Amino acid sequence: MVKTARIFGVWGISFLIYLTNFTLAEIIHDKKIKIHLSKIFFLICSFAIVILSASFIRQKENKTSALKVLMIQNNSDPWKNGIEQYTKEVEQLKDLTLQGLAQHPDTQLIVWSESAVVVDVINHYKNHTNERRFTLARSLFEFINQINVPVLSGNNYLDYNSAVLFSPKKVQGTDDFPVNYQVYNKNHLVPFSEDFPECFLLKPIKNRMEKSGNKFWKKGEDIQLIGLNSIKIGTPVCFEDTFSDITKKMAEMGADIFINVSNDYWSNSAACQYQHLSQAVFRSAETGLYSLRCTNSGQTCVIDGQGKVIQMMEPFKKGFLYCEVPVNSIE
Repeated sequence: MVKTARIFGVWGISFLIYLTNFTLAEIIHDKKIKIHLSKIFFLICSFAIVILSASFIRQKENKTSALKVLMIQNNSDPWKNGIEQYTKEVEQLKDLTLQGLAQHPDTQLIVWSESAVVVDVINHYKNHTNERRFTLARSLFEFINQINVPVLSGNNYLDYNSAVLFSPKKVQGTDDFPVNYQVYNKNHLVPFSEDFPECFLLKPIKNRMEKSGNKFWKKGEDIQLIGLNSIKIGTPVCFEDTFSDITKKMAEMGADIFINVSNDYWSNSAACQYQHLSQAVFRSAETGLYSLRCTNSGQTCVIDGQGKVIQMMEPFKKGFLYCEVPVNSIE
């Protein structure tokens, strides 16, 4: 049924579920099937339409090559304990990446989760106002050039919650930035967690949350795709993959694949992570595009163009997931 979202959208599927529940409730309440025959007939017809529609939906098979991706799941909270913890997290990500590359040396893209790199490495490298953060940034960029594989990572760019593609730079100039980078800033922020309403009545609450360490972000101004050679990647950040308007816009702009970076570690709940995943599968079903989900603790997985999870890593476990996803030629 999930794949019929490409025709009816998630609203059509929701309507069918509500219709079924309503009809059954009416029958149970009245205990007389005859007076509800018209409703039952309408329900049967609705299911028939959905089933017939699903039979005509086929996975797009016009892709010419496979994108080889290594997704890292480091299973820890990157926000704890300041620069020492931030540095430790990046070193752990490097180690897991090297382990994955040792097994899959043909990897073409590495993905780290949302806020995997907490420090705004781009601007700390450019401005050099904090020595320890500059050192962390320089170490990261040297690593990317050393492995010679692009890294798509969650990062706190300026005052945005962002997905950043860091690509190795083969030729270094004397004043050049050490890597190439592209940025997508999260458009749909989590209310009261990443974004707080500008209301004078709520100002004291916002101030108190900021003093306790809560970070509020700026809202991204537009939807953008990230390019990897000729491949166009839609990068919804965290719970943006629960909103169809964002991924549909990315698909209309020509996205070949979705790569979502998420951090649900704060929930400490597999049920919460599965709930997030259960909504994300519809974004692939609606557009026919593959989705890769790289998370901090789960659910790191691959979703095909019909909304089916075809690979998934065990939650709350350190490691990596390697996949080969059909895309257009990346030459």
